[in-house]
Amino acid sequence: LDLYNEGILLDSLFGKIYEGGLIYYLNTDDGSGMVSAPEDQSNQATMPEGEIICEELVLNGYNDWELPELYYLILMYENLHENNLGDFSNSRYWSSDFHYPTAAWYVNFQNRIYDLAGYAVQMHVRATRSFH
Repeated sequence: LDLYNEGILLDSLFGKIYEGGLIYYLNTDDGSGMVSAPEDQSNQATMPEGEIICEELVLNGYNDWELPELYYLILMYENLHENNLGDFSNSRYWSSDFHYPTAAWYVNFQNRIYDLAGYAVQMHVRATRSFH
């Protein structure tokens, strides 16, 4: 990102619109990073439904959205939600990381607690995509 190379503080880039979404992660070595969709894709989706919703999403000219891995979902919480960016709900959000054949990890955006839940539980979904 040219802005970072011009000396802009990394924290000030979080929440800025770039390549279809809100920046929440930037690799300062190579300029790659991750953006979150600007809004939730669903507030009542099972984990498999959430994956499909994200994979089929075409938003702001991009069609390579996906359900975030747990690590990146936590970064969304820390770098966007905790700074009142991204209009997240104080609810549970699915990650794409599964642990058992019928359970996956989620993050509670009310308190940053993450845990496992059965695939059939309905939660919020927020898509992510990478940029290079």
